[in-house]
Amino acid sequence: MKNNRFVRFALSLGLVWLILFTDTALAQNNVQMEELQRKLEEQQRTMEQQRQMLEQQQRMVDALHAEMQRLKQASVQSSQQAEEAQKVAAEVAEQAQAKRQFAKDVQVKTFGVPLLTPVDTKDDPRFKLTVSGQVNRQIYYGIDGNTEKLYFTDSDNLPTLLNVTAETKVNDDLNLGAVIEASYQDNRPLRVNQNNERSGFDFSSRKAEIVLDSKRFGKLSAGKGFASSFTLNETDLSGTQPASLLSVGNLAGGLLFYSNDLNDYTNVSVSDVFVDIEQASLVNRLRYDSPRYHGFQISGSAGANQRSDVTLRWKQAIGDFQFSSASSYQRNSLGGLTDWRVDGILGTLHKPTGLNLAVGAQYSEVKEDGHHFKGFVVKAGWRKRLLGFGETRFSTDLTRTWDVSSRDENATSVGAFVVQDVDDWAMQFYGGYRYFNLDRDNFVDLDSIHVPVVGARKWF
Repeated sequence: MKNNRFVRFALSLGLVWLILFTDTALAQNNVQMEELQRKLEEQQRTMEQQRQMLEQQQRMVDALHAEMQRLKQASVQSSQQAEEAQKVAAEVAEQAQAKRQFAKDVQVKTFGVPLLTPVDTKDDPRFKLTVSGQVNRQIYYGIDGNTEKLYFTDSDNLPTLLNVTAETKVNDDLNLGAVIEASYQDNRPLRVNQNNERSGFDFSSRKAEIVLDSKRFGKLSAGKGFASSFTLNETDLSGTQPASLLSVGNLAGGLLFYSNDLNDYTNVSVSDVFVDIEQASLVNRLRYDSPRYHGFQISGSAGANQRSDVTLRWKQAIGDFQFSSASSYQRNSLGGLTDWRVDGILGTLHKPTGLNLAVGAQYSEVKEDGHHFKGFVVKAGWRKRLLGFGETRFSTDLTRTWDVSSRDENATSVGAFVVQDVDDWAMQFYGGYRYFNLDRDNFVDLDSIHVPVVGARKWF
């Protein structure tokens, strides 16, 4: 009996121990399982974060790659744009150089003083079209011994005109051009006199020519233009041409000399005894100008009314001096007035001081009766940039002629002038005085003519 009780007690105790032990083990297992579960979840979260970081890094890598591609493309485009910019810059530079050269070749110049300043209207470097011109107006006071009057005129020194020039670059050596130039003069001085103060509007063609210009072979000009022997502007280095040409009769060429013997005006004008060389040199002709060799150039022209001439030019800078000279032989020149004519002019400029001098002479045979006329001109000047807005130029001259319109006559002219540039306005203002005197055997007492003048010239 006691044994059974002991057995039951032992079994009960064992059962209790087993139950307690099993619960404890299970509890421990549960704790371990929960810990494992927690660690697993943490690892999953860590892996998720790592995955997100990897995706973010991948996106950054993709963005960097895209940016590199964009920069590479931009670099290529920039390189292409740079090449295009270089090409455009080269083209612009070439056009600018071509325009400067064209302006230099086409403009009428007097030692760097532009008589025409072209405005380019086309960008194609192979083809250039320029429109240029000027307006030159003056007021002079004519004192002739009988009356004193104000005259409001255009200018015959550098007249109001319009020029259109076209040029095609055939190749590196050859240029083909065309020039049309017309003067538009209201009240032209050569037509205004004491009996006719209002001569009206004068329109005339000055140039209508085709020009073939080769660097190697020279220049050929066909049509109306200057004969090769017109050299007055290029040999006068004073820069005072707007006010005073070497052809001194252009200032007030229409004024008539007054005779005290007749108590009336004669039919002899200033331009009759001081010939307008420029106007007489504009003819329909074929002209050739050779290339320059050591400053020398040979030119010749043949034109209407059997006119012909040959001219030798020399232009050279020697030390501080600039020289420009020309001499010519002409047939049927001066509008058919002469059988033949020879002339020569030498102009020089001392560049540091601006002092300049031109000396010229001519000798001609008149068609009408075979008598000879002759003359000379001396012109001295000084040019200096005295004012900040442009160069100032002074000149004085003496001209003598003999037997121009008839035998036994001599004429004298003296002038003094100043020309002021205003660079920013492309304009010049001028003023001065000219004296004309004529002695003739058949007009014993002719009064001299005095002409003070002021004027302005605007070019474009």
